[in-house]
Amino acid sequence: MAWRGLLAIGTALELACGGLAAAAPAGVPAWEVTAPSGATSIVLGGLQRPAAGLLMPAPAVVQGKSRLVLMLDTSAEAEPFEPGPAFVDPAAMAETGRTGGLGRAPWASKLTDAQIDQMRTNARCFMRQAAEEEGEPVDPALDASDAEYWLRIAVGGRDPYFALALAAAHCMPPGTRSRESVLREAAAAADVPVVAVDSTTQLYARYWSTPVALLRTLLYQNALTPLARQDLQRLVDALNAGDLDALAQASKPSGLSASEQKRFDRLMVFDAVDAILPKLEVHLGQGNALVVFDAGKLSGEFGLLPKLTQAGYTVKPIALPADGAPVPPAARWA
Repeated sequence: MAWRGLLAIGTALELACGGLAAAAPAGVPAWEVTAPSGATSIVLGGLQRPAAGLLMPAPAVVQGKSRLVLMLDTSAEAEPFEPGPAFVDPAAMAETGRTGGLGRAPWASKLTDAQIDQMRTNARCFMRQAAEEEGEPVDPALDASDAEYWLRIAVGGRDPYFALALAAAHCMPPGTRSRESVLREAAAAADVPVVAVDSTTQLYARYWSTPVALLRTLLYQNALTPLARQDLQRLVDALNAGDLDALAQASKPSGLSASEQKRFDRLMVFDAVDAILPKLEVHLGQGNALVVFDAGKLSGEFGLLPKLTQAGYTVKPIALPADGAPVPPAARWA
């Protein structure tokens, strides 16, 4: 279902601090990773959501690959996380029962009507964008109904995660797609297997372990302000430039103290990479994989690329052909 992408939106808020800087050639910046065994694969940064202006690799880059490795593939999850009535705070449920309106959890008491309207607009845009990415017909009436349901879950949820996700789900021009969606479609057309190294259940568990006060700070001081869209543009610019230092800085939302930043990095980057790395190393050891990894977890103290370097992998910047550009023989870029 399209709503599961809301879980992925939050990953764009996951942070990295400091970075492995390198100048990449012209094209779509990526990194060639060579395992200690000598097997090579490609790692590409992704946002798991559409973002205007983000360079797209040519779909042909998946051809000849042994597999496409994504962070999430909800269609393949046997039991993906599904929030329902149990997710709603009892106080919000009671308020809805009394008034028939939008029940708010205690943490949401300071949300203004304008902020709720912003999240409602974002939710409708997200439903449209998700339908476009999945190749489904866009149904404005259904999108509006689904958006209202997820707004109730977000504002009435027992923690602010879904509100944070909706606040970060900025509207993009029709037809804007994520790198993950483009490459997943190309892999299906080329009969290249798609595998995932994370799951919605694990992703939400990491947010569940994050203090509500910290999520609330991110919501009110970043996601619901113009800073969030500026941060997204900086992420896009850093990915387009292949600048991991800039990417690390762009991944830091404002509003957190040094101790809050460190705690969030530990929970959302260190714990995530630590859990994912053993699964990913299987694919890197076999080689010839195309990996699309969360941009906010690529660099920094706890990021993937430094960890791989520490483990004896060789990492070097490369450029993939951009969508619409001539695709050279694979040996020239893989």
